[in-house]
Amino acid sequence: MVLIVSPLESAAVLTLLGGIWLVAVGAVEIVTALQVRSRARKLPPGV
Repeated sequence: MVLIVSPLESAAVLTLLGGIWLVAVGAVEIVTALQVRSRARKLPPGV
């Protein structure tokens, strides 16, 4: 119903929420990559 009444404002809000979601997912990916990298350095060579 809200999309029918104000489609431009709804699109703007959905775009903003999507952008926030993508930034959050990207931050989690960076943290995970750094954790994997630090754990990989602790492995003995040849494993």
